[in-house]
Amino acid sequence: MRYGIGRRIGLSCSLAILVLTLAAPTAGAENLLANGGFEQNDGKGGAAGWALYPPTLEGKGRGVSLARPGYRSAQAACVSEIETPGNMGLFGRPAAVADLESQEVLFTCYYKTQGDPGAHLSLVGYAEPFLQKEWRTPYLQSETQSLPATPNWSLICWRFRFLPGVQEIVVFFRLSKEGRLYLDEAALRPYPTEITCKVVQGGTVESLPKRRLVEVELRNHQPKEQKLQVVALTLGENRPSVQAGMTNVRLAGDKAQTVRFNYDYDFRQSHLLRLTVQAADTPTIYDQRDLQVPGLVSAELTSPAFRNSLLESLPTPKLAVSGVLNVVPALRGQVKLSAELVGVGDSSFVASDDSPAPPAFRLELPTPALLSGDHVVRVRAALPQGRQEIDLPLRRVSPGLPEVGYDENRRLWVRGKQLFPLGLYGIGDPAGVQAAAACGFNFVVVSSPRASYEVRDAAVQAGIGVVVSAANPDASFWQHLQSKWGTSTACLGWLPYSRPDLRSYSPLQLEELYALLTRLSPGQPVLEPLASPSLAQYYTQAADILLAWSLPVPHSPLRALGEMVEVLREAGGPTKPVWAIIQAQGGGAFQDEPLGPASTGRAPTPAEMEALAYLALVRGADGLVWYSYTPSEAGGGSPLSNANPVLWAAMGALNLRLRWLTPVLLEGRREAMAVAGKAVEMARWRYQGADYVLAVNSTDRGLVTPLPLGRPGASVQVLFEDREIKADQDGDVQESFPPLGTHVYMVGTAG
Repeated sequence: MRYGIGRRIGLSCSLAILVLTLAAPTAGAENLLANGGFEQNDGKGGAAGWALYPPTLEGKGRGVSLARPGYRSAQAACVSEIETPGNMGLFGRPAAVADLESQEVLFTCYYKTQGDPGAHLSLVGYAEPFLQKEWRTPYLQSETQSLPATPNWSLICWRFRFLPGVQEIVVFFRLSKEGRLYLDEAALRPYPTEITCKVVQGGTVESLPKRRLVEVELRNHQPKEQKLQVVALTLGENRPSVQAGMTNVRLAGDKAQTVRFNYDYDFRQSHLLRLTVQAADTPTIYDQRDLQVPGLVSAELTSPAFRNSLLESLPTPKLAVSGVLNVVPALRGQVKLSAELVGVGDSSFVASDDSPAPPAFRLELPTPALLSGDHVVRVRAALPQGRQEIDLPLRRVSPGLPEVGYDENRRLWVRGKQLFPLGLYGIGDPAGVQAAAACGFNFVVVSSPRASYEVRDAAVQAGIGVVVSAANPDASFWQHLQSKWGTSTACLGWLPYSRPDLRSYSPLQLEELYALLTRLSPGQPVLEPLASPSLAQYYTQAADILLAWSLPVPHSPLRALGEMVEVLREAGGPTKPVWAIIQAQGGGAFQDEPLGPASTGRAPTPAEMEALAYLALVRGADGLVWYSYTPSEAGGGSPLSNANPVLWAAMGALNLRLRWLTPVLLEGRREAMAVAGKAVEMARWRYQGADYVLAVNSTDRGLVTPLPLGRPGASVQVLFEDREIKADQDGDVQESFPPLGTHVYMVGTAG
């Protein structure tokens, strides 16, 4: 965890915040919503282009009407609910997004409430036209945020990243309790917009004690001059929002301009800085950025990487502090940096840098051999006018219990040995554990009702680990699980909630449960599957290992999984492992959909499954977990081996290849590789003098393409295919791929 930068501001603050000093943002020329200003009447007293769900609730005080005035406009929409408990909502006509250049949109709207109607906003993505079947249409993506009750007009602003394959987005406002929700100026705009904003300096310390600098580069992608406003708000822990600055800009057509201004905030304190770029004389928002701003310095322990904890079985020869100086270049050379292990009374446990040149830094200390209990590594950044100190907690976990952790290269260590994770999600009895081990998996995920002593003993006998899953916040429940499983060598960790970012769980609730589990199980990690490209960032502090969840077959392109891996890699930081969920079943296992090979509820083919696994590795996954949690799991055994033996056999064959590649994946250094076009994705691992390259055709069409393997004239072995090819003078090879085909190359000779 990074210290000195503050925790992420909660969802309620990030979504809606009072901005009565701003000009009203409304639908501009790029608005994808019909009648987003609620100005057109549908002839029945409601808003044209918007409908009630379910429509049978209309009347008797429940429904949608137009109210006057709106937020700086003539009228607004009013959604009313007079019964408790209620369950109704308002949705707009679908917005077409298939032809947008990016996979992001910016949603903005003003709202206020009468009473507390339990209001929520959902953005729902569909792969087929919504209006044909409306709510019976299967969705690809559905994300929800709550709207806190407020009697004053407040702004909703949500940068929404939609998944590959989404063709239409529906905006849905829902009420769950008695009350009223007023809405005005709703807009869904392609992002980035025609005015783009690059943040160069965001809250950088310019002088002590409190002068901060904001510098942004605005670019106008239109030929006409635009009059703009850049507005800055600050929000600290337990502090109200404050307008820190506002500046007006005249931006010439097709030109860029740098904008600079200052605001005051103590140089030792972190805060959130919200930057809004909007039109000055028309009600259009072009961008909004929420920046987590540190004080003079932010820092974290990157070694040990797992919970700042020293494990007896995980080698940690050095304590490493990584951080960033948040000062302008003119002051950077004056900063004196140091890191000290407090309380050991030995100068050898102090590291310093008296003239750090780049803003990012790393300080290393030796790890004391006899350290025990709780300690502190103190990071100090000093200028002649003042200094900031950050205490980083350091803990030595008491030996004796089974230990599982990871190092700063995100490699998993289980009882003193490195392990590349190959897991199976959905095992319910000892026979299933034995089948998973025989198929090449080294751990399984078992739900707590099925996590019997017999399953535990079977895992010990088979030599594989078990992650126990349970959606239960009760402390006594976890204390019981810890006593039952935590002392077993089979226990690999805990999985409290699956996809909390899609299920409206509070991040604070998850963080409280995580704190409990770290106390109960100091040497066993907490896993967390996350599925929302937009909301996952708020949940990363509640787990040790993040699981990228995407089940794209058959509705979405396979690259959706790779993009979720990248989202979590960015949100989790450089040392937190990201594992990928590999789809091994279809939606028909749960929903009323056919299961046939050409149906909407089908499972992946072996080729799709293998392409998903390799694509996840290419995008940076540190482990793989196959998901096959079917209702037949209650019958015991290995449900997938019985329900889909062809796919099961393909998973076993792939596990054999991945086990052969395990030293490469653990010890090699992954590098992304550029390929002309987007059909083939590649990455290389350099290991013992050779390059190991994974290449994936993520499309459903065959192709022939040159691949830049990088060593002119080199002999290239195509692993697992018993063939060899030769690179040309540019280091390229000409290669063919079947639909969803994969190849693994070894370039050069391993030492």
